Amino acid sequence: MASATVQAALSVGFTHIDTAFDYGNQRGVSMGLKAAGRSRKELFITTKIPGCGLQGVFPNDCYGNTMQFIKEDLGQLGSSYPMEYIDLILIHFPPCVAADASSPRSPSKSVCGVKRSGCTDADNCKAVGEQWRAV
Repeated sequence: MASATVQAALSVGFTHIDTAFDYGNQRGVSMGLKAAGRSRKELFITTKIPGCGLQGVFPNDCYGNTMQFIKEDLGQLGSSYPMEYIDLILIHFPPCVAADASSPRSPSKSVCGVKRSGCTDADNCKAVGEQWRAV
């Protein structure tokens, strides 16, 4: 589905393509980019990574896990189309270093989402710094 959507969007003049780990659409986007035949320099590609403490970005290594997510995104986006860089990388939702492996997949249902403490907790703020260092 992502492939056809990307092709359709580019055919009517879109130049910005939005992806995210959470969407799971990077390989489809790559196939759509290849099929559309547009030059990489004509496009603006955005992706998003999970906040530290959520969905595989573990609090004990926010930097390293974030780097791994970026490498994986770049690899998937480049699986069919030459993708040497990503124009914009965002932290998809605030970190939650208090979350654990049993936390719900949805960040809004994590302990931080329920408390609404993602951006106000000192440990979470430190985690943001580690993630931005990786980006």
